[in-house]
Order: sequence, then C-alpha cells, then structure tokens
Amino acid sequence: MIKIKQPTKRVAEWTFREVQTKWVSGRIEPNPEYQRPETDELVTLGTGSDWQRELISDVILLNPFQKIHLRERTKGKIQYWEIVDGGHRSRAIIGFFTNCVKTIDGLVLELEDGTKYEIGDMYWSEIITKYSELENVILDSVMFDLTIHS
Repeated sequence: MIKIKQPTKRVAEWTFREVQTKWVSGRIEPNPEYQRPETDELVTLGTGSDWQRELISDVILLNPFQKIHLRERTKGKIQYWEIVDGGHRSRAIIGFFTNCVKTIDGLVLELEDGTKYEIGDMYWSEIITKYSELENVILDSVMFDLTIHS
C-alpha cells in the first residue's frame, strides 16, 4: 500500500524572551500571506482593544492561553517560523512589549514570596521603569506553548 508521507510536528515551550529575540531578529513571520489580516490595529502608545488588554493581563499572571502553531521553514541556511495559528494573540503580546497595549485597570501581580506590584493600566516600559526587578521575572516566566510543524 502506498501512503502519503506524514508531516512532522513537535511540541515545544519557549519563554517570552526566546519569542521576543526570534521576533525582533525577523525569524518569526507574524503575517504570512495565508494568515487572516489584523482586526485590531496596534498603535504605539495606544491602549489596545479590550480583548488584547485582557489577554496581556492573563499572560502576565501566567494564566494559560491557547497554543501557537508555527510552521518551520528555512531560507538558505536561515531557520525561521511562520505563524500558522495564533497570529492575533502573538501580535497582541508583542504589542504589549512594544508599548502598543496596556494592562487592564487594577491589575496586581503577586510573586511567590507575597510581594505585590500594582501594574494596572500600564505599558511594558512603565512597568519595568517603575519596577525594574520585574523585567527578567516576566520575560523568563511567560511561556508560549507551541506546536511546530515542518
């Protein structure tokens, strides 16, 4: 019997720091031509839509958010990833870290040691300016659940 070769896929977890590094270097393609166009434009120093602000607040509190599906590609010797599913979520999260989306009003982040930080209605730059100790904590704690297809 002749069978079609199955595509490979693997599950991975990347920290926000890893995603940010790959995104900034252009190794994550957030808008492949087959991806639906953006419905909520991200504007620098805008506040973001309600759903974007809620998502960001959930992400910072480490509440789970839906898995992102990536398609692994190579161009020459350069490895990169196209967002197959989860583009709107990914762009909203990146939008927070580029000061296009604020957290929701009244958001309080509590660390394991009981320390509380009032970070409601703030941009990323405001949070890390006011509470510099949170930068690495958030960048290394926020995890993206991924399925990578090749």
